[in-house]
Formats: sequence, structure tokens, C-alpha cells
Amino acid sequence: LACKNESSTLYKKNQVRVEFKEHLKKEEAELIAERDRLERERNLHIRELKRVQYEEASRYKDHELLNKRYLLLSLLGKGGFRYVSAHFHFPTNNSAEYESLG
Repeated sequence: LACKNESSTLYKKNQVRVEFKEHLKKEEAELIAERDRLERERNLHIRELKRVQYEEASRYKDHELLNKRYLLLSLLGKGGFRYVSAHFHFPTNNSAEYESLG
């Protein structure tokens, strides 16, 4: 009787360990997913910060008028030797993108 009771107790303890291990695996997977989400969000913030820094350092930061028709509004991107800016075209009253050599 004592052996059967001990066996039952060991089985219950083992079940608790197995369930706890499964719980830890699930929690670890959730933490990994959260870490990945936060990393993506961090990278987006870094990219936006760089864009703002490039915009502040850009020669177009003062919204100058080009060719008496285009008002440069903001820097959209920078790569290689080119700048891509948002601009407003006065004769047509439309906004569009403008690419120029930096």
C-alpha cells in the first residue's frame, strides 16, 4: 500500500513538473514575440530619427522656392547622391515628390 501511494505521489509531482515546463515554454514564446515586436518598433523609431536628422541637415530645410514654382516641404528620403523631397507645385496647386542630386 505504501509503495502504491508513493508511486501515485511521484506521478502527481511529475505531472506538475510537466505542466510547469509547458507553461514556461509558452511564456518564453510570448516573451520572444514581444521582444521581436519591440525590436521592430525600435528600428522604426531609429529610421524616423535618422530621417528627421537628414531633414534638419538638408539644404531644403528652410522651404526654399525652386525655379519660382516648387516649394520644398520636407525630406522624404536620402540615398547615395540623391534627395527625395515632398514639394508643392504652385501653378497646379498639387503636391508631389521631387528628386534631386545632393
